[in-house]
Amino acid sequence: MEERFLQAWDTLDDWLGLCRHLATQAAAEVLAGSAARAQAAAGLVIAGTATLLLAVRQLFSPAA
Repeated sequence: MEERFLQAWDTLDDWLGLCRHLATQAAAEVLAGSAARAQAAAGLVIAGTATLLLAVRQLFSPAA
């Protein structure tokens, strides 16, 4: 009886470990993708800001 219980417990522990591993990997994949998108969005904001500042600079510079 005790041997069956220990075997069942070991099997359950293996399944829980597998589920934990899959959840951890899925979370890591999602976070990695989110970081890449956030970096791309920040690059677009910086490029847009630089373009706007250059355009405004030309509007306010004295005519030669």
